Amino acid sequence: MAEQEGPDHFRLTIITPERTVFDGPVTVLTVSAPQGVLQIFPRHEALLSPLAVHNIAFMQPNQPKETQAAVLGGFLEVAGAGVTVLADVAELGADVDAQRAQEAKDRAEARLRGQKAGEKVDVDRAQAALLRSIARIRAAEAKPI
Repeated sequence: MAEQEGPDHFRLTIITPERTVFDGPVTVLTVSAPQGVLQIFPRHEALLSPLAVHNIAFMQPNQPKETQAAVLGGFLEVAGAGVTVLADVAELGADVDAQRAQEAKDRAEARLRGQKAGEKVDVDRAQAALLRSIARIRAAEAKPI
């Protein structure tokens, strides 16, 4: 098995209740947390933070492009052994069905427009669906955070 930690990289594990989405070495991790955008590098101080519904980005050693993942709620833990993302839902950008995500975004936007037209709409639920679909689309398109 390849080395998981070193002076220029650390181990990142992204876990959901259903599966391990990613487990491997990375050189930098960028996440969106309530306190703002955080970048994690090797030998980062210990940290525990909730994560916003957003996408995260990470660079793998010897890979020319950043990898994106949609993370839909959860926590980030930086500890001596590396970084663990415990997410309610997480999906690598390469695994996102972009068309399905766009359809979900369109439905959420239509529900929110209906609320403005006087229809009874669960606004919180529609806004949450909109944020989730945007995160998935951004991850699929590998848009920067």
